[in-house]
Amino acid sequence: MTGRIRVGVIGIEHLHLFEMVDGLVRAGAEVAAVDAEPGPLLDLFGGWQPEARRVDRSAMLGDDSIDVIVLAGVPADRASVAVEALRAGKHVLAAKPAVTTAADLALVDAAATEHHRRWWVFFSERLTNRAVIEAVRLCGAGAIGRVVAVSGSAPHTLAAPTRPPWFFDTRRAGGILTDLAAHQADQFLSLAGPGTWEVTGARSRRTWPRPIIRTSATSAVSRFATPASTARWSSATIMSTGCRPPDSAHGATFA
Repeated sequence: MTGRIRVGVIGIEHLHLFEMVDGLVRAGAEVAAVDAEPGPLLDLFGGWQPEARRVDRSAMLGDDSIDVIVLAGVPADRASVAVEALRAGKHVLAAKPAVTTAADLALVDAAATEHHRRWWVFFSERLTNRAVIEAVRLCGAGAIGRVVAVSGSAPHTLAAPTRPPWFFDTRRAGGILTDLAAHQADQFLSLAGPGTWEVTGARSRRTWPRPIIRTSATSAVSRFATPASTARWSSATIMSTGCRPPDSAHGATFA
């Protein structure tokens, strides 16, 4: 990789894509191409990055001038596209959740290893939240001593009317633990340090007719510390009245 880094975008199903691309552009990268489903997010991206050519995925992956592929499509599709990109000699930056199953993770890991390419996951809470950045720095510097417990909470606005259909399909979206609690797992590992750990328990409670809308918690242990995290989708309408928001969509604001 020489000169200015050239970036290709595949999939725009979440506003995190704009954070990811903005960070790369600020670092000096050039956005060369985009392949995404038609819709308001693609239109927004086109207005922001008008120089990005709209090409299909195969053409983008076959373009030797493109160095990095940024992925923010439907979560369940991200692993297969990442594997294609890695095999094509591209580095990959994926929105979280970058995979939705352990089997997909193994495939991505194998492809990255075999083809000597890097695969990154954009955990925005750790990488862009100043409070988390400072907490990681303090823990790493030993400012609070040995970390023995970590507690995290992840309330997110549901905004059901703005969500695309795949969001309510756990097979496509990955479910709340994969989507939201992944932030807490990532932060725990950053705060407590590397080591062997395992998930020792997970529970979910349905709070809505649609199965994806639930409150869930995970617990894990490591040789360093014991974490606990809770992730929930919430809505002012749900919490105050218990009424279902209207089914009609009113935009593309995703949490």
